[in-house]
Amino acid sequence: MPHERTLETELSGRYLRTPFALGATDEPVRDRAVLRGELVLPTTSRPALAPAVLLIGGWLKFKEWGFYRYLAQALARCGYAVISFDPSHAGLSEAGDGVVVDHELARAHTASLLLEDLVRLRRAVERGELGAGSIDPRRVALVGHSMGGALAILHASECSGCFAVVGLSSMATLERFGPAAERELERSGFLELQNGSAPPRRIYPPWLADLRAGRTRFSVSSAVARLSMPLLLVHGEESQGVGIAEAEDLYHHAPKISTRFVLLEKTGHTFGAAHPFRDTNGDLERVISIVRSFLDQSMPR
Repeated sequence: MPHERTLETELSGRYLRTPFALGATDEPVRDRAVLRGELVLPTTSRPALAPAVLLIGGWLKFKEWGFYRYLAQALARCGYAVISFDPSHAGLSEAGDGVVVDHELARAHTASLLLEDLVRLRRAVERGELGAGSIDPRRVALVGHSMGGALAILHASECSGCFAVVGLSSMATLERFGPAAERELERSGFLELQNGSAPPRRIYPPWLADLRAGRTRFSVSSAVARLSMPLLLVHGEESQGVGIAEAEDLYHHAPKISTRFVLLEKTGHTFGAAHPFRDTNGDLERVISIVRSFLDQSMPR
C-alpha cells in the first residue's frame, strides 16, 4: 500500500514544498523501488482544493534537473499543486543530485515502469494518500518535458481523468537508438550515455527489450491521436536531439480541434535553461506563461 511520508516542509514565498515517499511494491528487487518526489502547494488561501499538475521529467533526468523545480514553483504560485518525482527504478540518490546509487535497481528500469509510476502517483492522489485536503483529485493535468512529454501522452491515452496534457520539447518516439547502439548494448550489457553537465547514466538490456515487446503500446503517434482532452505542444525551433520534425509528427496525428502547437524561434530543447539552473530567461518565462494560460483555460477554477 503506498503511503505518504513527510520528510520536511519548507515555506517559501507563495508556495509550500513537501517531500514525499510512496511505498515500494512487494516484488523482488522492486521492493526498493520507493517513489520519491516533492509536492509543491500554493499558499494563497482559496475556498476550493487546488488542481494538480503532474510534472514529468525528460529522459535520464531527475526532479532537481535544470528548470524543473523553477517551473513547479512558478505553477504553484499560480494556484496549482505540482507533483514532481524521480523514477522509482532509476536507482537515484535521495540527495537530488542525479547520481545512481542502486545499480541493481537501475538495471530493471523500463518505459513500462515509468508509466507505472504515473499510475501510482495518480492513484495516491485519488485515494488521498498524497496531498489529502490540498489537491482536487478530479482535476489533474500532465506536464512533461522531452521523453516526459511522450510519457504524458501515453498515460493520458491509457488512463481516464486527465483534464489536459502539455508536451514541452516532446519526443514523438521512445526509440532513440540505431542498430549499432543496440548491438553494443546487447554485447556489453549496457550503454553509458552522457547527460550534459549532470552525471552520466546507463541504459541496460531490459529497457530495449521492453520497447520491443511493447511497440504498439509505446507508439506515441497512435496515442496522441486518441487523446480527448486539450493538448499543448511547445517546441523550440533550435531543439537538438528532439527536433522540430518530432513536434510536427505529434501535431499531425493529434486532434486539431483540441490541440495547440507553439513553435518558439531562436531557442532550443530546454528553452535557454541549463543544469545546474542559475536563473530564468525570456524564453523560459514565455513558456511558463503559455503553459499557465493553457492550464487556466483547460481547468477552470
